[in-house]
This record gives sequence, C-alpha cells and structure tokens, in this order.
Amino acid sequence: MVAKSDNIACDVLIRKAGGCKVINDFIHGLGVKNIEIVLTEEEMNGPGTGFEPQFRNWANVSAYSQLLDILHKGTALSKPSNDFLMNTMLATTTGAKRLPGLLPAGTRLRIKQAQAIPKAAPHLPPTTQESSPCPTDRPLRSPCSYP
Repeated sequence: MVAKSDNIACDVLIRKAGGCKVINDFIHGLGVKNIEIVLTEEEMNGPGTGFEPQFRNWANVSAYSQLLDILHKGTALSKPSNDFLMNTMLATTTGAKRLPGLLPAGTRLRIKQAQAIPKAAPHLPPTTQESSPCPTDRPLRSPCSYP
C-alpha cells in the first residue's frame, strides 16, 4: 500500500486497524493534533461521493513533520513495524518524477507521496494541479495535498 499507493489496500488496512476513528485517536494520542482522518479513500472518492468529502480528511504540514519525527525516533510502533515502514518508504516507487527526481542521484529518501487522481480539483487547470505550491500556514487539503 505505501510503496505502490494502492487506495484499496489502504482501506483494507484502515478496516483491519479498527477504522478511521481508531487511527485518528491513536495519532492524536501521540500528541499530533493538527490532523483529522475521518473517511476512507472509498468514502472520499467512491461513486457518487461528489467533491466535498475529500475535505474531511486534512493535516497541517506540522502534523506530517511530527509524524515523520515520531517514525524516525521509533517511539510509536514496535521495532519490527517501525523498521518495516521505514524500509517500505525507502523502497517506494511512486515519486520518480516528484521530490526524488529533484534530488542529486544516489540520495536516499524515505517518502510516501499521494497518488491521487485530480478529480478533486476539476475547476483548476492541469498546470495548477501539478505545480501550484500550497501555503504552509493552513491545512493541506485537496487540491493542495497532492501535486
């Protein structure tokens, strides 16, 4: 799911973990408050969902930074789980033309970039969807949550 950006697998993992509320509460319990995970990918993007559900899940840049710091320190998961996630992120293949493509050859990077379909922003021209930077002083929500 992480390495290939598989939304179906993401939803399966969410269900196995107990649902969005359990995951959201766990993350908040880590001290990360500027994030809300309330809907699965299917609930946000399934047939007939419309545009608005995509705004229910959100996070500030600070929340992503906190989560990456927690992952780096290895304080939230068991060592095998933490190592697995770190190695999976290092092996991801979804960002060759994104951030990894902008770094010097040979740079090791652990990353998980969104692989969303631009359905979330049909009102924006394609160049804006691909390259518009998002302000860091507000929650990252569609269309800014993906390039």
